[in-house]
Amino acid sequence: MSGSRRVSAERVVCGAGLAAIYDFLRPRAAQAEPLDDPAAISARALAEPSSLAGKALDLFIDCYGAFAGDIALAFLARGGLLGSLGAAQAAAEESL
Repeated sequence: MSGSRRVSAERVVCGAGLAAIYDFLRPRAAQAEPLDDPAAISARALAEPSSLAGKALDLFIDCYGAFAGDIALAFLARGGLLGSLGAAQAAAEESL
């Protein structure tokens, strides 16, 4: 997402969104190593929840949930929502 001016929910909650969030937070963290792979960021977040990767994953999950709520309201989903996202799924599988 570097070089892009517009940020949309779809770009934040996509597979590359976790890496973009991490890149956004990295300049504000002392000695955070560069990670550009969402799987590596997820693995670090699960291993070290208080790390920058953990904060990035928390923000990613917050954004994902907020967007899912917006979609549910926009489409008046009464029976629920079905979502699929590789990064979120990988994080959930690692935590089991």
